[in-house]
Order: sequence, then structure tokens, then C-alpha cells
Amino acid sequence: MAHGATFDGVLDYAVDEWTGRFSSLMSHFQIAAFLPAAAPGPIIPMFLARWILMIVLRPVADDLLCVTMWLKPNRALSRRGLRRLIVVLAVLALTTAGLGAWQGNVFAPLFALVESVAVSCALSVAWRAGDRSERITLDASSLEVQLLPSRRCTQFQSYWVRVLLKPGNGRQRLLLSSHGREMEIGVFLGEQERVELSKKLRVLLATINDQRRK
Repeated sequence: MAHGATFDGVLDYAVDEWTGRFSSLMSHFQIAAFLPAAAPGPIIPMFLARWILMIVLRPVADDLLCVTMWLKPNRALSRRGLRRLIVVLAVLALTTAGLGAWQGNVFAPLFALVESVAVSCALSVAWRAGDRSERITLDASSLEVQLLPSRRCTQFQSYWVRVLLKPGNGRQRLLLSSHGREMEIGVFLGEQERVELSKKLRVLLATINDQRRK
């Protein structure tokens, strides 16, 4: 009996000890889940390329009933990073052309120069396209979409606007629809981002409309 009682006591102590450790570990994970994530480092440090959030949701104050969302293309390169990339590509092309000219292809440097100029122009045009963005402001009375940098605005009544996903041109189009008017948003987003944005907008519209009724 004494031996059985001792064994039960040791077993109870071990169970309590591991339960306490498990609870402490779980509380650590729960706290860590609410901490802000650290800023990601550069993808390619040489070119200063970083991951870019394509959908940014501003914090909401409960008494304001107002939400602002920014939609941005995934332009990971900064202006300095773009210049570095162009210089590296041009140096590689001209170096290869120089080796070709040394082996007898006298036109290689000319072709490399034309190619470097064309690639630089194409990359610059693609980079400038990343300046466009969309700002969506949602409150109890309206949903406003502002196109940047043109600053053209379109407004819908938040109570009547509907968020739709429709197939078109090999992809799903994200549309805002109200009273016979439709506007496509997030054209520069990826397929997954458009689906995520449609879910967020539906939840926000339902939440704001519910709070307005109270």
C-alpha cells in the first residue's frame, strides 16, 4: 500500500509538472501570435528588393466607423535597386559582347548596346507602372475608391454596394456594383489577393452596416 501510494504521488507530481509546462508554452504561443511580425529582410540585398504588402488595412477606431485600404502593385525594387539591376545587366551584356568581339564577332558590342538600352527602357516602364494604386475608404454612409496618381474618385453607398467576383479574360474580376453601376478594382493584384480582398470587403461592409443599425 505504501509503495502504491508513493507511486501515485510521483505520478501526480509528474502530471502537474508537465501540465504547468504545457500551459506556460501555450500562453507563450498565444502572446507571440498577437505580437507584430518583424520587418522582413531584403529578398536580394544587392538590389534592395523586399516583399511588399499588396493590401494594407489601416486600423479602425470603433467610434469613427471608418476603414481605409490601400491596394498597391507588388513593386519590390526601389529606384536605387532598379538602377543597380540595370547597371549589372548592362555590364554582363557588354562583357559577353566583348568576348564575342575578341573571337571575331565584331557586331556583338553594337547588339549588346542596343539590347541594354531596350532592356533598361522596358524595366523603367514596368517600374513606373508600380506608381499606380487604389485607396478604398469605407464608412457608415459611403464607399469611395480613389485611383492614384490620377486622383479620380468613384463613390457608392455602403449599404447598397455589393462585392462580386466574375470570370473574365482568363481571370476573376473583382467588381463593386450598386444601382446598375459597376467598377473593377484590384486589376494589378494577383488572383489570390483579389479573392482575399473580396472577403475582407464583404466582412467590413457587413460589420459597418450592423454597427450603423445599432
